[in-house]
Amino acid sequence: MISEGSAGFYVEDDWKVRPRLTLNVGLRYDLNGAIGEERDRGSNFFPGRGLVDIGHGLSRLYNLDQDAFGPRLGFAWDVFGDGKTAVRGGYALAYDVPTFGTLAAPRVSFVGGANAAAFTQIDQGVFSVSLDQLSVAPGVPIFGPNPTPNPPYNAFAIAPNFETPLIHYFNLSVERQLAANTALTVSYVGSRGGDLFIYRDLNAPPVGTSLDNIQASRPFDSAFPDLKHIIQLTNLGKSWYDSLQASVRQRNWHGLDAQYNFTWSKSLDYSSVNRGSQSSFPQLDNPLDIANNKGPSDFDVPFNFNVGGTYKVPRAQKLRRLGDGWELAGVYTALGCRPFTPMIGSLDPSGQDIRAVRANWNGQPVEYHARDPQHYVANPQVFSVPPNGTIGTAGRNILRGPGLSQLDLSLIKNTKINERFSLQFRLETFNLLNRANFGDPGNNVRLATFGTITSTPEVQSAKEGGGAVVGGSSARTMQGVLKLVF
Repeated sequence: MISEGSAGFYVEDDWKVRPRLTLNVGLRYDLNGAIGEERDRGSNFFPGRGLVDIGHGLSRLYNLDQDAFGPRLGFAWDVFGDGKTAVRGGYALAYDVPTFGTLAAPRVSFVGGANAAAFTQIDQGVFSVSLDQLSVAPGVPIFGPNPTPNPPYNAFAIAPNFETPLIHYFNLSVERQLAANTALTVSYVGSRGGDLFIYRDLNAPPVGTSLDNIQASRPFDSAFPDLKHIIQLTNLGKSWYDSLQASVRQRNWHGLDAQYNFTWSKSLDYSSVNRGSQSSFPQLDNPLDIANNKGPSDFDVPFNFNVGGTYKVPRAQKLRRLGDGWELAGVYTALGCRPFTPMIGSLDPSGQDIRAVRANWNGQPVEYHARDPQHYVANPQVFSVPPNGTIGTAGRNILRGPGLSQLDLSLIKNTKINERFSLQFRLETFNLLNRANFGDPGNNVRLATFGTITSTPEVQSAKEGGGAVVGGSSARTMQGVLKLVF
């Protein structure tokens, strides 16, 4: 069993400086233990010592971070004292801890050797092998007479002075009541992340290594010839987020309750995942250049507009019960385009053997056919495979996938049966206009599918294990719902 102990302490107070100005001040302190296994299994790699087991020269996988202090400061100001104009702002320093999977099951498998993690190292007697068949005959070993793989093996490492990832959050907003039932809010919201997770290969050969001399060129080959990839979890990641957000809220305006939201934002980072595949590694591991990985976040959506509301249809007296209790509810969503990176698949011409090398780009503008999924990237020839001994010139996440536009509408009828019970019928229509929303394009420039789209976001999510839901940007879907309310 894997576990982690933690403790958190905080104090906060509200201070009414003046009748129209209130401050909120707080401080939080977190102490998080190292993730460990109940029987002290696990090991870490140290350049001068190799793999060291817990309990045999190692008390825990990594040292404790004892500096996780998180101050908070916020204020609210009634500008004119009439309750119609308010300015609010705040700052907070927050910390996060790694998920168990980040250390116990990182998605960093490589060709050859075991998919190593902190608790499944080769020195722990835990390894993965490929078998043609299993035996269930009595007296016959299930995994065969000799299931141990041949060296070199993969290993996993954690930076010894592993820090708790932190994020600085800050915001400033102005809210103004425009009418009795209408209010406008305009906000700046931002964050800066530091000490974030990112993997690297400590044992990657230098850029330019001959593809016929990979293993002998690894930095630790002479000291630890039985080790191949040494994947280290580091705190070298950073992130930047800035946004302008606007919102208009309407309440009971001629029977309409609605909210309109718009966000214009930019999100950058070195890596957007904490259990990513090898394609999310820095393409420059030896020499290490984390900044070469800086680019738009995988989830970066520059524009996000949505409006949602409910309209109560005026009662038709002549229709009696049939003319009462009708409502229309709708949500419209428009999203900008998420980024993706032109890759070259499992090929690594750089000689680093990390399979995270990006494609070459000749610098010509990339053209898109936004509504043609078979030719979404109109000029894929601007990308190519880098020559041997080099890395790709294309930046991370320099391409943009398709956006999304969808209108959902519901017709609702509420019928009161008596004082305790009422009946609600809903006719819900998702993607009312039946607009085709596309998934992410293929990103391997070596394949004919590069720049083409073969699925919708819903199907793509299901393939990636996220599951599919009714109305999840698929073709027009309608459903009826009958609900008894009491």
